[in-house]
Amino acid sequence: MSKRWRPLWGYITSMNFEDPNTLRCGVTITEKSEKRSWYIDWVNQVINSHKGSTLDQFSIDFDLDKTSSPVIDRWLDFALSRRLQRLDFVLNSRTGWLPWSSVLYAFPEGVYSQLKAPAGLSSIKCLTSLQLGFVNVTGDVIEHFLLNCPLLERLVVNGSEAPESIKVVALLPLRLKHLEIICCHNLKVLKYVCQISCHFN
Repeated sequence: MSKRWRPLWGYITSMNFEDPNTLRCGVTITEKSEKRSWYIDWVNQVINSHKGSTLDQFSIDFDLDKTSSPVIDRWLDFALSRRLQRLDFVLNSRTGWLPWSSVLYAFPEGVYSQLKAPAGLSSIKCLTSLQLGFVNVTGDVIEHFLLNCPLLERLVVNGSEAPESIKVVALLPLRLKHLEIICCHNLKVLKYVCQISCHFN
């Protein structure tokens, strides 16, 4: 990144790192490794320069797996700690291909633990849209977002092998308008519950 432009990254509110076509078919193992390294460096440089406490959008769309877990964990923690409104986290975008579970990136327990703490709960209150693609995420994590993101309107979970059951709790007046659970082959139970939200002075 040019030093001339680097200071500007500290003030942006939307980060879009979508590059889904780089690792399409025909890429050698060496090329894949080089392009992954380039992508990781690109994201790291931008977030290391960010000085703001809030973000409107953070989007990742690239072919990554659990071999890059430490750095992906850091990106997720960075995004969710900034009172984010929209999070798109898609780690494999090749249509019709599902990665083996042995290499599938898993939503980190450390980040989940932080989200259950008071500071973490406060940081996700502004979330309106959440997409997790090829991220192994448990039903507990999904339910946590549904229960603690009162403004959430859109939730997409694609290619996760972890959840066996999901309880969708929707508060009235209804905010959740779009729900997609795709290619989650171990999912056996999807329960939808509507509750009335009451506020007393």
